[in-house]
Amino acid sequence: MTSVDWIPSINMPVLTRIVQNNESNDPQGDDHDNHNMGTIEYLEDDENSNLSNGNTDYYIEEDDEVIDETMVEPALPNEAEFLMDSEPNDDSFSRENFMRLLQENREYEKLLKAKDEEIDELRKTIEKQHKILEIFQWDLNSFKENDRKVAHLTGLPNFATLSILVDFVKPGILVFSDILSKEQVVIMVLMYIRLGLCFSILAVLFRVCPATVTRYFYSGLYSLFKQLKGLVKWPSQEIIASNTPTRFRKLYDAPIAVILDCFELFTEKPGVKEAVIKLYSNYKHHYTVKELVGITSFGTISFISKPYTGRTSDKFITEQCGLLDKLNNNDLVLADRGFTVRQAVQDRGAVLKVPDSSSKKKQLSSKAVERTRALASIRNEVERSIGSLRQKSGILSTRLPITLLNHEHNGENVLNMLVTVACALFNLCPSIISP
Repeated sequence: MTSVDWIPSINMPVLTRIVQNNESNDPQGDDHDNHNMGTIEYLEDDENSNLSNGNTDYYIEEDDEVIDETMVEPALPNEAEFLMDSEPNDDSFSRENFMRLLQENREYEKLLKAKDEEIDELRKTIEKQHKILEIFQWDLNSFKENDRKVAHLTGLPNFATLSILVDFVKPGILVFSDILSKEQVVIMVLMYIRLGLCFSILAVLFRVCPATVTRYFYSGLYSLFKQLKGLVKWPSQEIIASNTPTRFRKLYDAPIAVILDCFELFTEKPGVKEAVIKLYSNYKHHYTVKELVGITSFGTISFISKPYTGRTSDKFITEQCGLLDKLNNNDLVLADRGFTVRQAVQDRGAVLKVPDSSSKKKQLSSKAVERTRALASIRNEVERSIGSLRQKSGILSTRLPITLLNHEHNGENVLNMLVTVACALFNLCPSIISP
């Protein structure tokens, strides 16, 4: 019987290991008691046998069926022996692995901390850049909740006034493209009037070319002039009577309708000889243009004339500018000695008050001195108002380019539009004359 043909009997143990190269593997054979006796072993009696021998075959007898055990997983080695054999190596490996992981963790923590610091620095840089962009954005949001910035850059008292002004004039602003918004055009014109900046500086601030500033500026100035010139308005007699300060009422019986004065703006020296003669002012010893301004007793500008050359007399400007047509009966007009227009004022039914002159008399009477002092105190308020107008509109304190005097936009003189808008903005600010 060969090892292949032999089938274990029923009386044999369940699992038998059969060693190859034996003459007979049948324990019931004739050679069982001979020298091959030791070649037959039972798994139940040989727990320490080597199961890793690749030449062994396994058979399972179950319910009279023989199952090939090559499909069954071999038994694992003894766990205790495995742990005992591998314990030193595993402990050493685990300790080294733990230290390595710990060191890597510390390095990662340092790297993460450095990255967090880098992120914080980048965040601060971004916030700083955003603030810079907001500063140079020049729209309403850049002035929001910053009344000091509004006052410095536009001359208006607060952001609320600026916002109302922009909303009021924005519909009339003409834009040629999306380079500048309507808000930016309004703010650019306000900054030009307030700071007296040249177009080149405005181009840098608004990040456009000077040609773009020129085109948008004149369009924006014309729109502001058309919509704000109504703020320079001659008040009615009722408004004058109700708003005249008490200390002025005590000086004169009738309400003060208007206080007249002329202020001069410096210009560049013209290149034409005839213009040099007309623009030179003997009073200022400079080349100037002159405008007549009328101020109420409560501090608002009620009249502004068109510009005249610096050599023009106050009398001529008063008679030609159209102010006399606004006077009513019994209106009281205060002016300086240079306004020799008493007869022209009286022809309109009004009364002109000027300081008494002592040129023909050695000494003024006590009443004349009192009248002169009273009038001087009122005129001081006018001088303060004109000074405030110049301070709020820096363009009026600069030396104007000669090309600006005769330049027109849509039929309107640019200098006249500038002064009118400046006076309108002045009226939007609180009066410097206390009630």
